[in-house]
Amino acid sequence: MFTDSPFTPPQAEDQHRDHAIIEQVNADLINGPLAQMSLQIGRNGRESRSVHPG
Repeated sequence: MFTDSPFTPPQAEDQHRDHAIIEQVNADLINGPLAQMSLQIGRNGRESRSVHPG
């Protein structure tokens, strides 16, 4: 393995695993709750929840 990383292999593995977890959480959000919000916004061209000033 050729790299200029200051991390030892176990540290690099931990860092890679942490990054993979973050990517999975983002994917779950994008395909779950955020996808639903996007669908709602796309239907009306704006958020479907209406906000009325007090």
